[in-house]
Amino acid sequence: SIVSNANDNEYIDKLLNRICKDEMKEGNKLSRCSSCIWLLCIVRFCGHLKCIQDKLLKIQTSFIELLSDANEFTVQTASKGLINCYQVGKKANNDELDVLLLKSLVSTLTSANTSVSINKTYRELCQI
Repeated sequence: SIVSNANDNEYIDKLLNRICKDEMKEGNKLSRCSSCIWLLCIVRFCGHLKCIQDKLLKIQTSFIELLSDANEFTVQTASKGLINCYQVGKKANNDELDVLLLKSLVSTLTSANTSVSINKTYRELCQI
């Protein structure tokens, strides 16, 4: 394994914390986009490592949060990231991912801002 000792695991943990917490939640749109690309690469090329498998739920949660980003490229990258998480994840992680996605979708659809946006879009479509 590439990551074989506690120092490597600690480094990966710090890296993921920086990406998932600092850059995605507190950064600007370019920081979120680049963080999403970093996470996608980590999952795609290192997803088989135990230390990444242990953090997969945290990574999945970050990708889910980015699905509602204003930047279309970030949203597309996040959806690819979720697909990769699902592919490298174990059955238990995939079940948790399903639950998280469902909760996120229900939460998004029931928010006031979304219903206003859906109503506005519906009115615009009716005018065509």
